[in-house]
Amino acid sequence: MRKIMLSIIALFAIVGVVGMAWSLFVYNDPVEQEDNLSIVLDGYTEVGKLTLDAPEYFVNNVKVNKVGILIDNPTDISKHYASFIVTHEYGIDGALEPVSGFEYSVPVVTLNSELLAEYLEVRVTAVTVLGEIAFQNVTHGKYEVRLAWKDGKAPATADAYRAFRDVFLTATADSSALISVYITVAAK
Repeated sequence: MRKIMLSIIALFAIVGVVGMAWSLFVYNDPVEQEDNLSIVLDGYTEVGKLTLDAPEYFVNNVKVNKVGILIDNPTDISKHYASFIVTHEYGIDGALEPVSGFEYSVPVVTLNSELLAEYLEVRVTAVTVLGEIAFQNVTHGKYEVRLAWKDGKAPATADAYRAFRDVFLTATADSSALISVYITVAAK
């Protein structure tokens, strides 16, 4: 009887250990962080409301389901970009449009990390300019944002890439929303 009891206890111990090992491998969800940066809008308007529609991210002009611009090698980094629409609504809450209209600044796009700014620069191009066309007290501007390596800063070796990766992980520890778009809207 005692041998059967020890066999049953050993069987339960083996099943328990195998079950625990299986659950660790199956349910362990390691944090995966890709080398990409997402966009936030910082803006100021004297009249109305300024919003940034959810950015869409593209690779080779094909929309992808990513949240951020992928940081790639110097040849391919230009294939990755974000497209976003900025909307200015005015005439809401009784606010009237100024007689002379509005003055919109050119979007200033910056990296919110000094560490990454040593390696990368951000470029913005206007597809349609904010304020160009207005309809029913709303105007839209569509912009594209691309990253580019600064001269001599692209990692060329595995060690240089690991060093950049450490800088990237440090910079994005709190948030990946490190590309900031700043637009001012003022009454003329």
